[in-house]
Amino acid sequence: MAADVHGMLDKVRHGVEIVVEPLPKDRMLTECIALAESRGSPATLDEGFLKDVEEGISRRSQPWSPPLWE
Repeated sequence: MAADVHGMLDKVRHGVEIVVEPLPKDRMLTECIALAESRGSPATLDEGFLKDVEEGISRRSQPWSPPLWE
């Protein structure tokens, strides 16, 4: 408890506060489509939509390899 208060005092003393926003709730694709329709969106799903979604899922499933900076 004393360590928590001490840490809070350090933040106040240095004028630093970290605010972390919660992550948005994940939605199923069907929920996204229903939400767009309920808002009157004129968007339409073309023939390549399913392919694009599958490609995005595939990319997200692979390990991320960031470039090495020199």
